[in-house]
Amino acid sequence: MMTKPVNYLTNSLTGLEGEPGVFYNYVLAADGLFIQAKNAHLAATVCIARQLVRGLAPLEESIQLLHGKVPMYFLNLALSVLCIKPDIEQYLALTWQGNYSLGVPS
Repeated sequence: MMTKPVNYLTNSLTGLEGEPGVFYNYVLAADGLFIQAKNAHLAATVCIARQLVRGLAPLEESIQLLHGKVPMYFLNLALSVLCIKPDIEQYLALTWQGNYSLGVPS
């Protein structure tokens, strides 16, 4: 059987049915159509179309950081960096390599 990069699942009353995709899945549930994806750092379920579907179980939207909450001092540090030049667009990267770190490209 060939593994698909994306696949389609249904959220039946007994749980998810279907063969999961490698990258993400479309999930049809009682309350609509969802996209569900997971990698080593993040798991997300997002509703992309609300619609009632009889005979299926509902699904809840969620986003989980798999390494735990981001410490508040990273938000404070990011705000400090961004406030130095508030008139220009800037990029900051929150990364994980055993712990969280904030990257500021030069």
